Amino acid sequence: MQIHELKCWAPFFWDIHEGTKTAEFRRNDRDYKVGDILVLRLYYPTIASWSLAGMSEESFEKAFPFANDEEEEWQYGLDDSENPILAQVKHIVAAGFGIPEGFCVLSIQRVEVKVR
Repeated sequence: MQIHELKCWAPFFWDIHEGTKTAEFRRNDRDYKVGDILVLRLYYPTIASWSLAGMSEESFEKAFPFANDEEEEWQYGLDDSENPILAQVKHIVAAGFGIPEGFCVLSIQRVEVKVR
C-alpha cells in the first residue's frame, strides 16, 4: 500500500467530501494499486490550468462563480484551511474501455480517521 498526496480541484473535492463523487480520473503516473490511500488536498486552479485541462473559460466561471467577484479575495493554489480527504482505492480501470493511454479511473471510498 502506498500513500499518494494529490491536489483535488475545488468542485470535485466538495463532491467527494459530500459522498456524491466516488471515482477519480487521473494520469496514471504513480503506479496506483487497489488498497492505496489518496490524500486529497483542496486546490483552486487558475483559469490557465483549467483551459489546459480542455475546459472553457465559461466552464471555469460556472465551477468558480466567485473567481471574478471583486469583493471576494480569490486565492489560487492549495487551500490548507480545509482538512484533506483520505480515500482508499477500491478498483482501477486503466487504458482501454474508452480511457486514454496513460490515464486511469480510480474507484475510491472515503476513509474516516478517528483520533483518540
